[in-house]
Amino acid sequence: MRRIFARSRLVAPFLLSERGALWLARDLRGAGGEAGLGEGPRRSRRSLSGALSNIDLDSVALSAVEGQGVSLEGGTAVSSTWSRCQLAGATLQGVDAADSTWEVVDLSGAVLRDLQAPRARFSLTSFRDAQLSGCDLSGATFVLCDFTGADLQGTDLRGARLVGCEVEDATLKDVQLDGADLGGTSFQRSVFEGVTLGDALLAGTDLRGVLGLAEPDRLKAAGARVGGGGLLRIWARILGDSPGAHRRALQATSATWAALAILVPLLFFGRAILWPINPDAAPGEEPHGEPQDEPEPQDEPEPQDEPEPQDEPDAE
Repeated sequence: MRRIFARSRLVAPFLLSERGALWLARDLRGAGGEAGLGEGPRRSRRSLSGALSNIDLDSVALSAVEGQGVSLEGGTAVSSTWSRCQLAGATLQGVDAADSTWEVVDLSGAVLRDLQAPRARFSLTSFRDAQLSGCDLSGATFVLCDFTGADLQGTDLRGARLVGCEVEDATLKDVQLDGADLGGTSFQRSVFEGVTLGDALLAGTDLRGVLGLAEPDRLKAAGARVGGGGLLRIWARILGDSPGAHRRALQATSATWAALAILVPLLFFGRAILWPINPDAAPGEEPHGEPQDEPEPQDEPEPQDEPEPQDEPDAE
């Protein structure tokens, strides 16, 4: 997902370095009470800030809205459309957004509590490091969405469809995924606690390194990729179940692999320097050590002259 966002300058410039182009001319601020966005079906290039409650956005199309850190409490956004919106760090609590559409929306670091968005459609939406608790996303569709590092608790995703999404390094607690289509979605190195996967479609789902995965053999038979994550499990046991332990375990695992990537080549180079291989060693001989000088050939002894035969005396 990160690679997709990195190449989306033309589609979603606010996800890169052009947020200034989306600062809006008109601000809507609220401090409790009721707030609205005026009349008309479409609202574009607006800025949301402060705390807004009981806002009515039913069937409203919002485009290029800037609302980092805004707080929306209550209200309705049924059948609304959010396109190219910047809502990083926003708080949405108790908002009814059933049948809504979210296209190229940045919700990274957002807090979504009791969001009611059944049958909603999300595409190219970032939930990176977001917190979702008590949300109803049943029957929703997620296309190329990023949930990396997200914390999902008590979220209803029954019958949802996740296409090419990344839910890596995330925490899923009491999440219902029964009947969901998870084909092609990656859950690598995530934590499952009380997650239900009854009748879920798992062909091509990447569950490698997932902690707390139940019935891995059944999931593998259903087409999911399971296994791996041994080093992460070791660190998870060492760090325990304290708050933030999973993130620390991920950091420790990355640091361990980085240290090994540096240490192993150094060991090979050090071994080659301190214990060189003798290329002249014959098969079966010790190949290490400095090459030995060949023995100098010894001079062969010169042949000695044979004694001349003596004449035998004449017989008388």
